[in-house]
Amino acid sequence: MYCPQCGSLIIPEDSRFCTKCGCSLENVRQPYIQSTPAPDHQSAYNSKPRVSGTKVLAVAVAAILILTAVGGYYGFKIITDDGIYSETTGEIYDYEYYATNALSDGTIVLSEGVHEFENVEKNSILFTLNDDISSKYGYYEWHLSDPDDTAYTIKSELGGYKFTENNGTTIEKEEPVLYWGSYGPSSSVVSVMCYENEGDTGGTFYSGYLMIDGTLERDYAWTYDSVNYGLSIDFEYSEYKAYRDSDVNYRGTWNHDNMTDFATDNTGTVSSICEQLTDLYLSEYGSNADTEGQDFADFILAFVQCCYEYPPFNDYINADQYIYGKGNSEYYAYPMETIFYGARDCEDTSLLAATIYCELGYSTGICLLPSHATVAVALSSYVEPYYDRLNYEILKDTVYHKTYYIGETTFDRAIALGIMTKMSNTEWYSDHLDDYGCGIYLVTSCPIPRVCTRGSSMRGTL
Repeated sequence: MYCPQCGSLIIPEDSRFCTKCGCSLENVRQPYIQSTPAPDHQSAYNSKPRVSGTKVLAVAVAAILILTAVGGYYGFKIITDDGIYSETTGEIYDYEYYATNALSDGTIVLSEGVHEFENVEKNSILFTLNDDISSKYGYYEWHLSDPDDTAYTIKSELGGYKFTENNGTTIEKEEPVLYWGSYGPSSSVVSVMCYENEGDTGGTFYSGYLMIDGTLERDYAWTYDSVNYGLSIDFEYSEYKAYRDSDVNYRGTWNHDNMTDFATDNTGTVSSICEQLTDLYLSEYGSNADTEGQDFADFILAFVQCCYEYPPFNDYINADQYIYGKGNSEYYAYPMETIFYGARDCEDTSLLAATIYCELGYSTGICLLPSHATVAVALSSYVEPYYDRLNYEILKDTVYHKTYYIGETTFDRAIALGIMTKMSNTEWYSDHLDDYGCGIYLVTSCPIPRVCTRGSSMRGTL
């Protein structure tokens, strides 16, 4: 792809700005999930800012790690005030923000301003080098990246596409200021390499971390039993960020025994989903409809199945790596993280579903199967739905005298609780419930202690 303004070759192809002239490429190519706050660019956030008093202390540690990584990526040492880590908070455009290092010690000054984007003037956040530093230089490489952003695809030299980490956008310019017109609730690493003249090497590097807090909205629409449904939720960015930055060394497949600890949410966001799902169900099926049994459980499962996508994956990268980058081959996500991105793989959507079920009073857990995870829900009675007995089975297990039915959360359409696809042409998942590490892990917030169990399954017969 070539820049429509200056004609420069764009590498990688999914860059959001031309590194030569700064022209926006947003309308030229769109990534799968868009969350990066791109520099010198206008973008409409559909949520009204809401000032939050919540402070996320965990981001301070995360910022140090992020800044260290950025310094290593560029091969330059990050300059701070006498080597002392600094941080500050403030308010800009009615958003509360948290900043570190160069963005808090006066090296790079945050301010409100107006900048022209494609002949339209827009309110912008300005990152401006202070006069003492900018007076020494005449050429700058500004870089803005979003640690929350997904990976994206670039064209391989061998043909086809492969995944790589999204490291943000670099803009080269003679002006000691970066204009950000797409500001909104997010995290960003802002850095600048300063040179006396264009073409020089060995410049001076400054960097800082910025978190802007505010309200994010998520809207959902899905169809169940030929009826269209919809609900909306909102949450503070800092609420998501607190979960994102916690348990950073506690996320992989070796923590099976602790996996259900991630089925939790104290922000009230999952509670809002539960309340709206209950209201929608009662509105459709009557105020006396049973909200403890199989039918309501199927309704809940359909919401998760239809409203949360499975991320792209191929030979280069799996679904978790697509969301978090190449350094994460497996990643257990809190429900708030799944809600933030709207996309997750099997264990993450199962953890979200388990949290919803548990909030609504169901005994629930996660059923681990070979290379797969599902949600498990206890039901006192169960009517076997119609299913293709050649390719599906009714998968269930018994724990402490309760029967748990398996819910496949990665279907992109509504499939009833208990119905499980065949593992392969010759194998059923029920054949592997006794395998090491497989079985149901009960969610600790439910009244029964978590345990990995081995039980029985009933396979559909012709």
